[in-house]
Amino acid sequence: MNMIKKHFSYLIILGILTSCSVSLKTTKPDLPATSQDIPATDSYFNIPVQLNLNEISKTISDQMPAELYNQKGMDVGYGVKVDVTVTRRGNFTFTTTDGNLNMSVPLYISGKASLSAQVCAICPKIEKTQPFSLNITVNTTSQIAVSPNWELKTKTNSNIHLDNPMVVNILGFNISLESYINNIIKAQLPKLDAIINDKVNNSYNVKEYAENLWKQLSQPYMVLDKPLNIWLSIMPFEFDAAPPVSANSTTLLLNFGVKTKIKTNIGDKPVVTIASKLPQLKNYSLKSRSFVTDIPVCIQLSQIIEASKKELVGKTFPIPDMKKVVVINDLDIFGSGNELVIRVNVTSGKIKGNLYILAEPEYDKVSKMFKVRNLKFDSQTNSIVTNKAAWLANKLFISKIEKNITYSIAGQLSDAQKSIDENLNKLSFNGSLLLNAKITEFDVQNIFFDASYAYMNLKINGNMDVQVK
Repeated sequence: MNMIKKHFSYLIILGILTSCSVSLKTTKPDLPATSQDIPATDSYFNIPVQLNLNEISKTISDQMPAELYNQKGMDVGYGVKVDVTVTRRGNFTFTTTDGNLNMSVPLYISGKASLSAQVCAICPKIEKTQPFSLNITVNTTSQIAVSPNWELKTKTNSNIHLDNPMVVNILGFNISLESYINNIIKAQLPKLDAIINDKVNNSYNVKEYAENLWKQLSQPYMVLDKPLNIWLSIMPFEFDAAPPVSANSTTLLLNFGVKTKIKTNIGDKPVVTIASKLPQLKNYSLKSRSFVTDIPVCIQLSQIIEASKKELVGKTFPIPDMKKVVVINDLDIFGSGNELVIRVNVTSGKIKGNLYILAEPEYDKVSKMFKVRNLKFDSQTNSIVTNKAAWLANKLFISKIEKNITYSIAGQLSDAQKSIDENLNKLSFNGSLLLNAKITEFDVQNIFFDASYAYMNLKINGNMDVQVK
C-alpha cells in the first residue's frame, strides 16, 4: 500500500514538473541541395609501344630480293665504263642504341671495268676488261619518329665499311671505285628508308592502335564496390609522342603520352561519350607519368550517428558556476554538401527540446578520425536559447559535444587503399592493354555529405603506365 502511495506521489510531482516545463520550439534548418559531382582532374601517363627488331629483321630479310642493284655501262671517267651488281650475302640486322634504329647488311659487289681507248688516229685501239668483286657492309643509323598523322617516319645516315680496298688495275693503272660505289649505295638510301617505313608501318599500325586505345581507355571501370560503387572514367583528350627509348639492343620503345581527364562517379555505371575523331599527334619531350584523381570513401552516416550516441546519449553534463545540469536524450546528424547539422535533444531543469548545431566536418590525419569543429547554434536555436536557456550556450557544454562526435575511418581508408591499388593494377583492356599504377600519395582532401552518406574525398597521386601485352 505504501509503495502504491509513493509511486502515485512521484507521478503527481512529475506531472507538476512537466506542466511547468518549457519546450524549445526549434526547427531543423534548411540545408542546400546535395551534389555528388566530383570535378574531373588532369592527368598524364605514358604508353610504351614495343618494336621487336628481331621480327622486323626477319620480315625485311624475307621480303627483300637477293639482288639489290644492277646497272651496266656506267662511265666513271678516263674511258672506263663499269658494269656492277649488288647482292646480299646475308640478312638485314636491326638493333637499337640511344633510341635510334641501327641496320646492318652485308653486301657482295661484283662486276667488270672496261677500258676502251685510242691514243692516236693511227694507233691501235686499246680494249681491256677487268672483273672485280668485293664484300662490303653497309651500316645505317635511322632516327625514328611518329608524324602528326600517326605514321612512322625514319631519317637515315649511312656508314659503309669496305672489307677490302675497292681498286681495279687496268693496264697498270689503279682505278679506285670507292667513291663511285659509295654514291651508288647512298642513292639507294631513300629507297631503303621507304622500305623500312613501309615494313615498320605494316607491322605496327600506330594510328589503328591509338584509335583502339582511345576507345578502350574511355570505358568506366569500378575501383570500389562497398558500400557504394565508385567508377573511374579515363577521358583522353590529347596524345603526345616522346623520343623513342632503347629498352635493350633489340627492343625499341615508342613512348606515347596521353593527356586525360579522370572523372569519378558514384552509384550506377556512368555513360560516357567518346570523341569520334582521333586528335593529331603532338611531339614533346617525355613528361612525368603522373596521375591525379579524387575517389570518395563512402561511410554510412548512421554509423557516425550510432558511435556519437554511445558517447553522448543518456549522459549528464553539469554547467559550471550555474548549478545547472544538461541531459542529452537523443542525437541525430544531417548533412548536405559540405554542411553539417547536429540535432541534440536535451533536458535541463524545466527546459527540454531540440538544439540545432551547425558544424564543420574535419579529418584528423594523425588519428585518422572523422571529427567536427567550429560548433555553433543555428540562428533560430541561438535566439531561443538566448531568451529561455542562456546556460545551454556554455562553451564547455558545446565542447563536450564537439569532442564526442568522432568516428575512426582508419579501417575504411586502409581497405579503400588496398582495393584501389589492386583495381588500378589489374585493369586490362580487351586483353591487350594492362594498366600499371603506383600510388605515391593517398590522403583525405575534403568531406561532403548527402542524406545517407559521408564521403571522405581522397586525393590520390601516383604514376601510371599502360603496358602493351
